[in-house]
Amino acid sequence: MLFLLTRMLFARPLSLPETLDAIENNSIELQISQLKEEKARLETKKMLTKLLPVVQIQGSWLQFDEPLEVQLLGEQSGDVDCSAFEAFGLGDLCAGFSEPMLLREERIFDGTAQVLYPISSLFSIYKGYEISKTMGRLSLVETELTRKKVRLSVIELYMQALTLQQTVQFAKATKVRLEKHLANIDSFVSKGLLNSLDAERMRGAIEEAELAEQEAQDAYALICRQIALIIGRDFTPIPFDFTVPAALPTMVVQNDILEKARLQEKIAGDAHAAAYGQLIPDVALIAATTRTQGQGTLTPTEQNYIGLSFTMNFGWGERWLQTRQSQRELLMAQQALQLQTEALALEQEAAKRGVLRAQKKEQIKIRKQEIAQEAQRQAEAKFAEQLITAVELLDSEADMLKAQLELAQAKANLVQSFAQFQYVAGVVPLVDFRR
Repeated sequence: MLFLLTRMLFARPLSLPETLDAIENNSIELQISQLKEEKARLETKKMLTKLLPVVQIQGSWLQFDEPLEVQLLGEQSGDVDCSAFEAFGLGDLCAGFSEPMLLREERIFDGTAQVLYPISSLFSIYKGYEISKTMGRLSLVETELTRKKVRLSVIELYMQALTLQQTVQFAKATKVRLEKHLANIDSFVSKGLLNSLDAERMRGAIEEAELAEQEAQDAYALICRQIALIIGRDFTPIPFDFTVPAALPTMVVQNDILEKARLQEKIAGDAHAAAYGQLIPDVALIAATTRTQGQGTLTPTEQNYIGLSFTMNFGWGERWLQTRQSQRELLMAQQALQLQTEALALEQEAAKRGVLRAQKKEQIKIRKQEIAQEAQRQAEAKFAEQLITAVELLDSEADMLKAQLELAQAKANLVQSFAQFQYVAGVVPLVDFRR
């Protein structure tokens, strides 16, 4: 803990806007969200490639010990009487039968290039591409929501750090006043005007103030460390005054929270449509060319063809159930969108009322702190004249410290409630705050 406090002493003071600006390049959570965004973009490009035809190229080269020949009329084909064939003018054919036929040479080659284009799958592929594009837009929305959530978290931590920083200052100031009171009490005790028990009470109050200061310092160091981990640097907060704008923002039409639900509904709708495409038989357009060498006179050396490939899978029971399941998912997404719209309206109303309550509480705590400060001043003067007891003086000190802490917390709550309201209203929290 001493190490953290030492680092804080040399940390650069950062205002709240500077702290929020440091989130963009240093927040690990935001960087992970941005990587997911990049992954979604790559997935969209991958789906786009499925709209292109599939090219298959295959080739083989073989080396044998000797060529392979066959005698069409058997081993004695050389003794065949061709006179009958010659009578009909087929003597050359008979002579050809007498020669061995080459089935393959010593070295053969076979190559095929084929292009396949899935015709029946185009609808499902296109819907899959649409889903991937929507997923890309969804990742952008989620990144923006993550950015806003991280800002909210940092704002809350920053205000807690400021509150604890002020708590340390209040505790130190209270301890200084109590030590001054103790000196006066010791003087009165030495003159026999007060009981020594009053001095002990004052010493106990000083010890409590020291303990409160230490606890606040420990909590302050830890919270500053939390913020440093998010923004990537050590810092100390800077106190500031905050006033809620006269006109609170209204709900943004392109609210990221609602947009996320809308995109999820669109994804479910496209997935439901794509499920019907699975019920269509697989039909593919085929175009190919082949080249061969050394495979004998009966094998053509070159072929080119084009046609259709038809495949029917009768396992439609599972595919139909998948279609019904996707329909249920679509209904769930539609209901989720409606629910989110209604819930967001309630959240916005609750957040707006929260801001108004926080403003009212701050005003009350300001007056209470002013009253407590004046009461402490009067109690200190009266105690110097021995018009009140030491216990009453301690009560006034306790009341003032409590009022100071409550006012500091009220100011922090006002900033946090306004940032929360901006978040649910679709506005980046405190993006325009530069004081």
